[in-house]
Amino acid sequence: VGRRAVSLGDGVELVLVLLNLEDRYTDFDTQKAFMSENRLLKRSMEKKEKSAPLRRGELAYMLCKALKLKGGLKARILGLNERFAMEELIHAGIMRQGHRLDLVSGQELVVIMTRAAEHRKMRLGGKGNEG
Repeated sequence: VGRRAVSLGDGVELVLVLLNLEDRYTDFDTQKAFMSENRLLKRSMEKKEKSAPLRRGELAYMLCKALKLKGGLKARILGLNERFAMEELIHAGIMRQGHRLDLVSGQELVVIMTRAAEHRKMRLGGKGNEG
């Protein structure tokens, strides 16, 4: 309904904000390099441009990795993928149901990142500023 999708660059930047690393990696190339080196991006995402539209499964994958969520039994046996990452975030109350290929709107990104930050703060015992 006229909702515009956010970009991969937006998602990468906000994952780094979640990890309190936004000051350390300020341009997309260094952000993407950090995310790749730390396996926060899937290989297929490493080739995408900053302006590429962000899909729900891609965001879920980055967040599961950033939040160190291992996923359920299937993800532990078969390895984390976008579908399993979404299932984990839905289970954690961070993301709502939907298809992994759906584009992420700005409003949805704000809601998901707010919930992810709350989840991370809770897991760190209320210490939201440590990486």
